[in-house]
Amino acid sequence: MSAVVQENLYTSPPPTDAYNIFLSGLSFVRNGLQVVVEDQFNKCFEPKKKNNWNWTPFLWVVWAFGVIIRHFILLPLRFCFLVLGNVFFAIVFTTIAPIPKSDSKTKFERWLIRQYGGMWLATFSSVVKVHGHLPTHKPNMIYVSNHTSIMDYMLLTTQETFGTVGQQYGGVLGFLQSKVIACVDNIWFDRSVNQEKGLVSKRIKDHINDPTKSRLLIFPEGTCVNNKYCIMFKKGAFEIGATVVPIAIKYHKLFADPFFNSRKMTFWGYCINLMRSWLLYADVWYLPPQQQKEGESVVEFADRVKLMICEKAHLKPTSWDGYLKHYSPSPRFMDEKQQRFCQEMTKELLTDPEMEKILSPPATSSTDKRFLSQKEEIALSPNCVRKQKELENEKDENSERNSEKCEEMTNHQKSKGISEEPYEEYEQIAIKNRKRKKKEAGSDE
Repeated sequence: MSAVVQENLYTSPPPTDAYNIFLSGLSFVRNGLQVVVEDQFNKCFEPKKKNNWNWTPFLWVVWAFGVIIRHFILLPLRFCFLVLGNVFFAIVFTTIAPIPKSDSKTKFERWLIRQYGGMWLATFSSVVKVHGHLPTHKPNMIYVSNHTSIMDYMLLTTQETFGTVGQQYGGVLGFLQSKVIACVDNIWFDRSVNQEKGLVSKRIKDHINDPTKSRLLIFPEGTCVNNKYCIMFKKGAFEIGATVVPIAIKYHKLFADPFFNSRKMTFWGYCINLMRSWLLYADVWYLPPQQQKEGESVVEFADRVKLMICEKAHLKPTSWDGYLKHYSPSPRFMDEKQQRFCQEMTKELLTDPEMEKILSPPATSSTDKRFLSQKEEIALSPNCVRKQKELENEKDENSERNSEKCEEMTNHQKSKGISEEPYEEYEQIAIKNRKRKKKEAGSDE
């Protein structure tokens, strides 16, 4: 007896119809959950999540004290320092702009650019730790780095003067690009104009082959990333045959989050957010120069440099194109995905014999026939017949009222001499109703 009980305990029951349905739809549920959980693209552009405080009385006092210092002491002082510093350097650069170009003027402007970058770092109480040394600049040499915000350029320009390649902005950033840092031969372009891509490549080649120009810094990602991931490097900086110097930048987000999302915040909002933080702490690594190996494609060369930067800065490499965040999927693409899903679901259900049994209409059994006969008997009972006659009489009364209204409207129409076409249908309905009533009255007799 015990053996039989034990066998029943470990023997699984036969699968039911609900169990088969669950197994058939499990693969589709898995695909949907995988899309939601493994959304690596949007994770590249998410800011740092704020952790909840443990609101004990002691910690609350410390937190409140920190809020007062950051918002009512550091923020006003930093804001005034930033505004006055930008005004001062704008006046200086505007004043020396008419002076004819010379070696001494170029050296002075590059020195001013380094001081200008230092002013930005001082505004946010920045602490920068540099690892390695920048190699000696040579012709046909280009510098690439991961990109988090405008502070990347400020961090590097305090060490050496860099020209850069980037999007032309308006407002405050546009003023800084055109008036303040214009002396370092930057290359600005409009991303929405496709014709400028070829011109930018030619200008880059001319810049790096001119020994009188400053070093050229490029951010191959093409957009700001949250300094936790590293997205696809554009191949433009790697297909011109230049020596590439990788630079890795890693921000420590314990005191401030330097990620700049231009789609969700303004430039001044970003600056105020940093000024409300304690400080900005970053590490910078200058890596050995790299050249394209024999038999190595441009894409492989770009990926190899990206992996070097990711290893040093402890970033997670991904293959997403950063420009995708500026576009939304078209309705046609979404419709195609939905149709493909529907086809797969239909195919899965129709090829499964168990599901075919469930979806096929059930045959009428003897019990169903007996139930239908009972329904017919109920329908023929005296109470049901009386109720049905009452409903028919009510229907006749309504139709009689409608016919009377039609006759009144027709007589009115004829008295006014209006065309009868709009009311022909009403007359026909009234005639049919009268004929039906006469026929029913004769049958009752």
